[in-house]
Amino acid sequence: MAATGEPSSSKQKSKYETWKELSVTDRLDRVGNSIQKVKDQPYALDSYTYEPKFGKGDPVAVCCQGYYYHAVVVNVEDEPYECPDLEKKVPLYRVKYPGWTSKDGNGEELIVEYDLIGTTKHTVAHELLYAHYWNKAKLSKEKKLKKAQQKSIFELPVRTLQKLETKWQQQIQQENPDQTVTFAQWVGVDNQQ
Repeated sequence: MAATGEPSSSKQKSKYETWKELSVTDRLDRVGNSIQKVKDQPYALDSYTYEPKFGKGDPVAVCCQGYYYHAVVVNVEDEPYECPDLEKKVPLYRVKYPGWTSKDGNGEELIVEYDLIGTTKHTVAHELLYAHYWNKAKLSKEKKLKKAQQKSIFELPVRTLQKLETKWQQQIQQENPDQTVTFAQWVGVDNQQ
């Protein structure tokens, strides 16, 4: 057989081997983009109807100023967000970051529903894991948070982290029975737990 310059199937790298060559930042960026695309899909459906998923007092996680923080929904706004890309109305929430004041910059802000991560309802394991490990990776490089921000930085408790990792692994193994990689390993922060 003539050489084609392409590796034979026995020499081809697995997707995971190729993925491992990416930096943690690149992996997290790609995972984050994929998660956001999945989160946006229901709003693009013709069958989508405006109905807020969260209510006053619901705890959520929100990305603000490059980090994920714990926040609490303080109001479901009467006026929804008119999404220009979707040409649809999407629920809009006012959230409060516990411990923050107006001098901390964003004590409260408006957030569109598809940018919220449910922490007690409408939870999705990989979204919570992503937010947790995003912060771990960023905080390992930059540690310039104000005191109030440090108080509300999103971090999963150890038991919850272990449960979510197990749930994620089970989902992965349904698709790939021989795969045993954790989410932390997948994004390259397994030594930063």
